[in-house]
Amino acid sequence: MNTRLKLDMFICKHDVDYTENTITEVELESLCSRFELNIGRELRAYLLKYGYLGYKHVEFFGINSVQRDMSDMIRKTLSFRKEFPNRKNLIAIKGGRDDDQLFVNEKDEVIRYVPYRNQFICVKNSLFEYILEVFENI
Repeated sequence: MNTRLKLDMFICKHDVDYTENTITEVELESLCSRFELNIGRELRAYLLKYGYLGYKHVEFFGINSVQRDMSDMIRKTLSFRKEFPNRKNLIAIKGGRDDDQLFVNEKDEVIRYVPYRNQFICVKNSLFEYILEVFENI
């Protein structure tokens, strides 16, 4: 069974939060063009199907049709780009404390920013795998 199907099953069986107001493919393309977002297949599927995901105390950023360019994902990504203009390929997926900043790149790799080392570390090669692993371990 592929990871996306496993994640779908987890969401169905647990109290996972997501939006009913997902964006359309056209809206997503417009935002990607406007903000120069190069998104991978998994992130695209995540945004179109769920908008965002939250489970217990963990929330992954997203975009919905109500907030659109004011969504956390867009705002946090743009803020991050001001500080790191050479990292435009990274899109904010989770934030919070300084040691808990996660991004996803155009290959759907999940990247953690470690500020005290000023390092970017790939923690997982799949966005869906990362989300499922986090949710299963809560």
